[in-house]
Amino acid sequence: MIRTIPKRCTSGIRFIALNTANLLNPPRDAAYAPPSTNDAVLAELNRQREITERVMQEATRLAQSYSELQKVFAEMKTVARNNALIGARLTTTEQRVADFEKDLQRLSAPPSPTTNSFPAIVPESPDAPKP
Repeated sequence: MIRTIPKRCTSGIRFIALNTANLLNPPRDAAYAPPSTNDAVLAELNRQREITERVMQEATRLAQSYSELQKVFAEMKTVARNNALIGARLTTTEQRVADFEKDLQRLSAPPSPTTNSFPAIVPESPDAPKP
């Protein structure tokens, strides 16, 4: 239904036609329009949903791998520290063994004479044949 309403202007009164159908059904705002739902759009949405799920699964797997890697690094640090301690202890032990060997050689060696000694006179045994 079309209605006319008066409108004043400088040249007099003018009538403007209003379409009541347009007032009851205003044009849609593009920002609030529902999205089109054709097959291509639905297929793209499904594809993106699947990709997003795969990315999330991969992110979870990477987070788990990172956590395991951090544990391995901590264990390697402990092993390296223990290896350094064992190396230091081994060096100390080798030095102690070398010192003990020197002490043992010094104790087992005959004492050096402090004076000029003469050859010891060995008495002849009575069983020795006489010339």
